Amino acid sequence: MLAIVVATSALAQTHSNVLTWGLPTTGDPPTGYHVWRGTGTTFAAACATLPAPGAAVPAGTAYATVAAPSLTYTDTAVVAGQNSCYEVSAFNTGGESVLSNNTGGTTPSFPPGVPTSLSVVSK
Repeated sequence: MLAIVVATSALAQTHSNVLTWGLPTTGDPPTGYHVWRGTGTTFAAACATLPAPGAAVPAGTAYATVAAPSLTYTDTAVVAGQNSCYEVSAFNTGGESVLSNNTGGTTPSFPPGVPTSLSVVSK
């Protein structure tokens, strides 16, 4: 099952979504995985930009490619407040699987930084 962890670093003020998935249980071993991402104003809208889970992979280029044996992908191209939906397909020389379940969420916002250069002039 595809899962996501929305990771944030308060010190570096960076956002990322970390995807993890399991090995396929049928067929020959994959040589890699394609990550498909949709974005939208809501999670449902983001998922609506992708084919339904279990469907054939869409035409075009995947958002990212991950070489086997890795079962994880970190998406660092997310911004605060962005709704993302992900699906993954496995591939080898025999072809490509249908799409996995979908998962995702909303990337959280950080509070603003500390104001700087506060000063006062007394008269």
